[in-house]
Amino acid sequence: MKTLSRLLLIILLTGCDPVTPSPPTVTTTPAPTAIASPTPAPSPVPADPGGDILSPEVQHELYLVSRAYVADTAAAAIPLARSMTFAQGNGDPSSMCGPLAISILRDAGFVDKYTDLQAFWLWRPSVNPRLAEITFPTARFQHFRFTQPLDQFDFRLFPLKPGDFLYIYAGDAGTFEHMLVVTRLDAAGRAYSVTNVKTAGGFIVREELLYDPTQPGSGQFYAWTDRRNFKLGLTGFAGFELWRLTSPPIQPSPQQRTLTDGIDQIIARYQGSWHVILKQINGPVVYARGADDRIPIASAVHLPIAMLFLKSLEVRGIPAGELDGFLATHGLDRTYAQLLHAMLFDYEEAATRTLLEQTGRHQLIADQTLAEWDLEGIDLASQTATITQIARLLEGLYRGELLPAESRAYLLNLMQADTTGQEGRFETLRPLLPAGSELYDFQETMPHVLQFGSTGALLTLRTSQEAQGYVIVIFGDLRKSPSASPDLDPSQAIEQIARLFWTYITSSP
Repeated sequence: MKTLSRLLLIILLTGCDPVTPSPPTVTTTPAPTAIASPTPAPSPVPADPGGDILSPEVQHELYLVSRAYVADTAAAAIPLARSMTFAQGNGDPSSMCGPLAISILRDAGFVDKYTDLQAFWLWRPSVNPRLAEITFPTARFQHFRFTQPLDQFDFRLFPLKPGDFLYIYAGDAGTFEHMLVVTRLDAAGRAYSVTNVKTAGGFIVREELLYDPTQPGSGQFYAWTDRRNFKLGLTGFAGFELWRLTSPPIQPSPQQRTLTDGIDQIIARYQGSWHVILKQINGPVVYARGADDRIPIASAVHLPIAMLFLKSLEVRGIPAGELDGFLATHGLDRTYAQLLHAMLFDYEEAATRTLLEQTGRHQLIADQTLAEWDLEGIDLASQTATITQIARLLEGLYRGELLPAESRAYLLNLMQADTTGQEGRFETLRPLLPAGSELYDFQETMPHVLQFGSTGALLTLRTSQEAQGYVIVIFGDLRKSPSASPDLDPSQAIEQIARLFWTYITSSP
């Protein structure tokens, strides 16, 4: 019983993620020192990644979004926490800091709108660093790690900015670790956050002054590191990590909003687990949902295996101009051409194993080649990857960056084979394409796997002015959805998404 009482005491003291307190230790550091990813060595004052990149309008929108989460009584904070549906809908204000901060960023458009709030409930970067990589990609965020205690950090040298996401470390004297987002910076440089704090009346959510650069010692950062406030919880003795935007949030066009809303409605109707990416070749992502989650990709793994095999023939020294003849006359039990067809169109595992074994015998190291293609996350053994990686593979294939010209043409010709009549694919668009357009499709819905559908395609639309290309990868799995009807076929949803996407690309300016 004593152990249980101690555990309850620790939890009641938390503002987020509890840690067991240890005897206090004091460290001093003269100036902020950060480890900034991907900076190779610490620097006394990290470089500012681009100055004030957020317009006043965007900053004001972030502030307005944050104010919607204010709950100034414990009674109001409880339903607010539960409305975020983390912890299976039984969330408590004492541990809502991660979901609260991400929800504010998500509503303001700073992070992906499909970011899972529950993933940030009691999150620890050291335990799940992958979550930070997905949520704060290096293409849009800079990462810093500061080791100074909050009350010893000089925010005049490194001021916080609106949109900064902080993970605050408790340290030896702490009782909890905490996450928050900077929601406002006033004219005097004072930083604020709408976050959950413990008061004498319980946990509430309110806008807190974090620090005042003109009055050191004033603000919540100093309250959290003041040992006299132990009953209200302590944190920040081991510094903090920070993720900061390096480019403004992208504002979607009206056509893109219509596309997004339409796809979301389709997915809501079919339920299940969906991973989607629609990307313009040499351009931006048009729609993405769960695109950076590592998932079983099933027979989609056959595309990288086919590309690795064709690459191995280059290593083996098959001369340019002789590829077609070599594939048609050489092989093991069957010709290589037959093995490739069996793997890509019949999903034959025996053909897959043979081609992968032959790739190694041709002295090509698959993992090393994938790394050279910036696709080291594709795991051929476990057949897992992100659909962003599959999209990158398709785009690299189309742009001619990964294979010799003849191998590229051979594989694209296979993918362009007429498969009209197969359901659930982007084949539904082929009759609509103008002359000169192209559709390359590498995977059909697998009819022998009920309630699972997937497709990957390259689409180029030829107009009177120019050709515009797109990469499409969709995985839909209804098998683990307890409320999904067994009569629903995800291939039908994929076809509906295809038609929505066609409307988007033909109506966008």
